Amino acid sequence: MLQRDNASQEVIDQVTKAQKLAADGLTEARRAVAALRDDKVPDARAIADLVTAFRLESGAPAELVVNGEPRDLPAEAASALYRTAQEALTNARKHAPGAPVDAVLDFEDGRTVLTVTDHPGKPPAQATSGGYGLVGMRERAELIGGELETGPMKDGWRVRLVVPE
Repeated sequence: MLQRDNASQEVIDQVTKAQKLAADGLTEARRAVAALRDDKVPDARAIADLVTAFRLESGAPAELVVNGEPRDLPAEAASALYRTAQEALTNARKHAPGAPVDAVLDFEDGRTVLTVTDHPGKPPAQATSGGYGLVGMRERAELIGGELETGPMKDGWRVRLVVPE
């Protein structure tokens, strides 16, 4: 319709981008609703499933490495780890499409650490989405007495959540 009305290429590109953002937002909203309806406590397997789904859906290389002996965590801690992994992967898909992603889940004495790093091969642009993903991750970490670190690295972006036990 825009082409029929002789809209400029810039307008067509903006509408196309808006349609893609709306579709991506709807997909994420559906995932969030599905996750809210799920009563089981997420574990290392659930995070591995997130990484696998990310790899299959995005086509980007992605891997989860689990160090230490996986163990049951309190529901709030497990949920924070899962939601942080989910949001970090969503952000990688959005801000570094196609970039390799490494996720590491370390079961250490007295704490569990999740690190998700994307590697687009260039310094990342400053976060400009205006969304609530990083804010939500930080709030979730604070609620359980955890620590969240996010920020650019030489060749990508890193999210690191430390959850005490």
